[in-house]
Order: sequence, then C-alpha cells, then structure tokens
Amino acid sequence: MNESGSRVREDEILIDEFSRNSIEVVKTRFTKWQGKEFLDVRVWVSPHPGSREAKPTHKGICLRLDLLPSLLESLKKAAKILKEDE
Repeated sequence: MNESGSRVREDEILIDEFSRNSIEVVKTRFTKWQGKEFLDVRVWVSPHPGSREAKPTHKGICLRLDLLPSLLESLKKAAKILKEDE
C-alpha cells in the first residue's frame, strides 16, 4: 500500500485509501485530466478478495480543486447531523 501523499503515476497523487469491504477500496487522490487538476474520491474493485490489482469503478466523485472547500463544508454538516442523532 502507498503512503499518504505518494505518487502513483506522474499525473496522480494518492492521498489516502480505506477498505469498504473484502473486494472494494475507496481511494482519495489528486489527478490531472486535460491539464487540469481534480480531487477524485472513487471506489476501486479487486477481482479477488485481497488482490492488489484494483480497478476504478464509476462509483465516486471527481471535483475541481476550487470546489474542495464546498465539499468539506458538506461533509462537516453531515458529521454534525450524525453526531446530533447519537
């Protein structure tokens, strides 16, 4: 597994990843497409449990970096609602 902030490809920096279940991993990364930088949070799937050959799925979100503050605010609101429901 890569350490946080490590380069996977020249146009990609893996920020973090965590297991969703035995065959799916959620990866957060900075990536470039057509010369522009994006934050990509996506589910990756392995063909076999424990396999390191994960492939990206369509499940996820890819945002321009200028939208990161808005995403963070939305996540803070979600966390606050969850905390209130405890």
